[in-house]
Amino acid sequence: TQLRPLFTRAYGTEITFSDPKNKEGQIRYTHDYRELYNNNYPKWPQEKKEMWDQNEILLMHSKRLEPVGWNYTSNLGYRYSTLSDKEDPADVNDAFYNIRHTYFGSLSLAPNDKLEWFGQAEYFKAQYVKCHWSYNPDHFMGRMELRIKSDDMKTMYVPSFSYSKDYYYPFKDTYQKYEIYYRVGRDF
Repeated sequence: TQLRPLFTRAYGTEITFSDPKNKEGQIRYTHDYRELYNNNYPKWPQEKKEMWDQNEILLMHSKRLEPVGWNYTSNLGYRYSTLSDKEDPADVNDAFYNIRHTYFGSLSLAPNDKLEWFGQAEYFKAQYVKCHWSYNPDHFMGRMELRIKSDDMKTMYVPSFSYSKDYYYPFKDTYQKYEIYYRVGRDF
């Protein structure tokens, strides 16, 4: 196996709108532009440089649920992305140009400062255009984790489970991935 570093240059702008009188809800707009180098090496070594241009809108809501006293946070968002490799030296017509519509959301419930349940879901529909091998993948992903803090609030234990499924049209290929992991973090 040959390992090669991934170099990224990123530029971005983020604007958040909120009502100072209502701390529960916010709307955030983010524009993100990235140049990635060697992302697909060694799978497609001819792709030296990718350009990602993403616009995202996110609706954020936080609230304390009474009378139980739990903290609740939810995020719902939409991202429009274009991903391209315009510097493929092999064939200008074969360089990819990907348009992606992503819908995502997350939910967090915390009954106290030491325990939190977190769930996340994501779906995107991508379309490859301007190339002769065009296909349209669908991606589904779901993740759940439990965040448990120690009594001194410096150590966090996080068991987690995630599942993703990708469909590739018109090839009818399907890829599934399950991940179960356990993380431990410590603040010093």
